[in-house]
Amino acid sequence: MPPVAAPDQLADALQQLVRQAVDEAAEQAPAPGRLTEIVDDALQEGQEAVQLAGEQLERLKDQAVHPDWLSLLTFALVRAVELANDPHLTVVAYPPRDTAWSRGVALRYAQPLPDGDEAVVTLALLIGDPDKKHGVALRVKHKPTVDFAAGPARIRVSGDGADGEWLIAFGAGVPAPTGLTALDVDVRLLDPFVRIEDGGLRMGLGVPRVTASVRVGTQGAAFTWSLDVALEGGGTAAPAGAHASIDFRAFLGDALAQMVQIEPIAYSPILRLRPGVAPTFDLRHGERT
Repeated sequence: MPPVAAPDQLADALQQLVRQAVDEAAEQAPAPGRLTEIVDDALQEGQEAVQLAGEQLERLKDQAVHPDWLSLLTFALVRAVELANDPHLTVVAYPPRDTAWSRGVALRYAQPLPDGDEAVVTLALLIGDPDKKHGVALRVKHKPTVDFAAGPARIRVSGDGADGEWLIAFGAGVPAPTGLTALDVDVRLLDPFVRIEDGGLRMGLGVPRVTASVRVGTQGAAFTWSLDVALEGGGTAAPAGAHASIDFRAFLGDALAQMVQIEPIAYSPILRLRPGVAPTFDLRHGERT
């Protein structure tokens, strides 16, 4: 979109147009009415420029008040797919089967099967139509297994089900899935979140992890779910979710350091959410995950 000119800039431009018109009229002196015509044309161009700037300003105001969320979301998902660099992962338009729901945009992960079919998991945000239902759609076909890195994170998804659709509206209860038997999602960072080593001091934060699981009963109506949010260890660089230790030999020498002993601090906190019960929080003191 071209920049919007300020009022003083438009005035300067209008004066310039008039001066150009006068100069041109002087060159066309034998034509008696030429000066009036050229000045009128110049003023008309100036009025059109002012009107165009006003229209652009109004469009900017409208976009600020009513942003195009679907376009912004599509852009963000396309960038995420580029980071993942996995040919099985694509961004697609998502028209829900129930026409009462809004259109949306989705991440689709498809794995080819030996029989020529595909195992697919699709996650969509349905926010395109203001006068329809908004929410999240999940579709699982056969038994997809997703495992890829997207920037600093690693994402694992596995599912089992027919080609059903699970629609979850924003601000409403979660209905039972249709055509879905099981779903597991695990998202975590590839590397420890914070790592500090300075002399004998060693401390840091490990790997944030979010794990969700859904299981559907044999009748299809009842289902259970779980959600874990944890901070865990990430190998030798991060033995626990939150850890700190000090080696006094770096400060006191070997002899004196034997007289001072402080146990390393190690916590791997986890928040567990389950249906029908209060959330639980466990620091998991001393555990190395």
